[in-house]
Amino acid sequence: MDPLTPPPAGAGALIRWALGRERRSVIVGAIVGTLWMASLAAIPVAVGAAIDRIADDASSDSVLPWALLVAAIVIGGALAGVIRHTIAVGLFSRTTWRVERLVTQRVLDDRGGSFVDTGRLLTHATTDAERIGSIADLMCRGTGAVVTMLGVGALMVANSPLLGTVVLIGVPVTLGLVLPIWPVAERRFDLQRTQLSEATSTATDTMTGIRTVRGFAAEDVARSWFSVRSSAVERSGVEVARVAGMWTAVSSAVPAVFLAVVLVIGGRLAVDGELQPGDIVAFTGLAAFLAIPFRTLAELFIVWAGGVASARRIDAVLTTAVDVESEPTVASDSGRRRTGLTFDDVTAPGLDRFDLAVARDEIVGVACADRTAVVSIARLAGRQIDPDGGAVGLGGIDVRSLTIDEVRRSIVVDDVAQPWLRPGTVRDNLDLATGGRREDESTTDGGESHLDALRVASLDELLSRLDPLDVVVGSRGLRLSGGQRQRLAVARAARADAAVLVLVDPTSALDSLTETRVADAVIDRRRGRCTLFVSTSPTLLAGCDRVAFVDGGRIAAVGPHDELLARHGRYAAVLGVVS
Repeated sequence: MDPLTPPPAGAGALIRWALGRERRSVIVGAIVGTLWMASLAAIPVAVGAAIDRIADDASSDSVLPWALLVAAIVIGGALAGVIRHTIAVGLFSRTTWRVERLVTQRVLDDRGGSFVDTGRLLTHATTDAERIGSIADLMCRGTGAVVTMLGVGALMVANSPLLGTVVLIGVPVTLGLVLPIWPVAERRFDLQRTQLSEATSTATDTMTGIRTVRGFAAEDVARSWFSVRSSAVERSGVEVARVAGMWTAVSSAVPAVFLAVVLVIGGRLAVDGELQPGDIVAFTGLAAFLAIPFRTLAELFIVWAGGVASARRIDAVLTTAVDVESEPTVASDSGRRRTGLTFDDVTAPGLDRFDLAVARDEIVGVACADRTAVVSIARLAGRQIDPDGGAVGLGGIDVRSLTIDEVRRSIVVDDVAQPWLRPGTVRDNLDLATGGRREDESTTDGGESHLDALRVASLDELLSRLDPLDVVVGSRGLRLSGGQRQRLAVARAARADAAVLVLVDPTSALDSLTETRVADAVIDRRRGRCTLFVSTSPTLLAGCDRVAFVDGGRIAAVGPHDELLARHGRYAAVLGVVS
C-alpha cells in the first residue's frame, strides 16, 4: 500500500485534505442530500397546491393526480435518503480510516519523533479520527440544509414577499443566536479529549506494571491514580453535556418561536385575503420543515467544533519533528548488509566525544553506569537519533550518507533490559526477527531456526512443552516472567542473525546460573561477527574480545575484562566486583 502524502500543517489544512480525498463522494452526496431534503420541502408545497385545486374542482378525479404526486415525492425522497445515508456512511468510514492511517504512518515513520504517550496516540488514532470522519458524514446533509433553506426562502418570497422576507432574514438571525455557543463547545470538547487521553494513558501504564503494583499491595494507590483522571473526564464530560444540552435547547426553541411567528403572519395575511388556504398549509409546512435543516446545521456546527479540536491534536502528531533526517549520498548496495560499527568523537545526551570502533569480526562490551548514555549509544547505533556532534559509521561510511532502511537492514538494536514483546505467541515474536515471514518461508545465513534461537536463550521451560512456539505470551508478554521475557527478546535477537547486533543489558533480569548459560550461548553464536553488548554484567563482559569502560560520557579505559578489573578500580566498582 502506497504511503499517504501528508497535508500541510494546521487543523484546517488537515480537514480540507480529508474532505478533498473524497471530493467526488462529497459532491455526489451533497447533490443527493439536497434532493432528499428538497423532497421533504416539496411535500407541503404539493399538499397546499392540491388543496387549492381541489377547492376549485371538488371531484375524485382531481384528488387522484395530486395523491399520486405526493406519493411519488415521498417514494423519491425515501430513495434519495437511502442513497444519501449509504454515501454518508462510506464517507465517514473512508475518511476515518484514512486519518487513522495517516497517524499510524507518522508514528511508524522510521525517522522517529518525540511523540506523546501511548494513551494519547491511541485516542488520536481512533476517537479523534472518527470526529473528522463525522464532518465528512455531515457534508451531505449540511449542503442539502443550506440549499433547501435558501430555496424555501426564495419560494416564499415569490408567493408572499412579506413571509419570504421574514424567513430569509429570520433564519440567519436565529443561527446567529446560537453561534456564540460554538467556541465554548470547541474548548470543552478539546479539554474532554485531552483528559480522556490522559486517563487512557494512566490505565495503560498501570496495566503494564500490574505485577509491580500487586507486589507492593498497592492496588488502592493505582485505583486512586485512575480515579483522579477519570473524575476529571467525568467533570469535563458533564461540561460538554451542558453545552450540548444548551445547544439542543436553543436550536429547538428558536425554530419553534420562528414557526409561531410565521403562522401569526400567515394567518393575518389569510384573513386579509392575501393568501389562499392552500398557501397557508404550504407556508406552515415549509416553516415546520425549516426546523429540519436548522437542526442539521446546528448539528454540523457542534460536530465541526469537535472535529476542529480533534484535527488540532492530530496535526500536533503529524507535525512532530523527526529525530533523523538526511539525504543519502551513497548508492544502495541492493540488499547487501554492511558491517563494522564506529563512533567517532560522538556527542549526544550522556556522551561527550565518545570514540569507539567495533570491527566486523569483533565482540565488544561497553560498561556504563549512566542510563542516559546507554540509551544514547543504542539509539545512535540503530540511527534512531543522529549525534549532536561527531559521526556514527557503518562499514566505514557515515550512516547519514546511507538510507535509513539500509542502516536498519544491517543493524539490529534491542534494549533487552526493557524488552518489548508483541501480544500473541512465541512464534509471532520470533517472526518479527525474520521480517514477518513464517519460519518455513525464511532462512538465515547460519540456518538457525526458531527452536535454535530458544536454545540460545536457554528457554528450557518453553522447549520442554509440546508446542513451544505456540505458547501465548499475552499483552506485552505479561504471561511470562521477567526473566522469560528477557530471554525471549534475546532469542529474537539471535534469530535475526544481524550483520551488526547491539544488545542492551541482555542478562540483567537473570539469575547467575542462567545468566552464565545465556551469555556463553549468545557469545558463541556471535563469535566472529560484529557485536556490541552494553552491559554491566561481569559474566557477559568477560566473554567479550575487549571492553570499553565509559565514565563521564567518555571512554575511560579499553582492554580485556580481566585487565580492566586488575588496574581500574572505578571499573570494578561500577560492575560491583571487588578486585
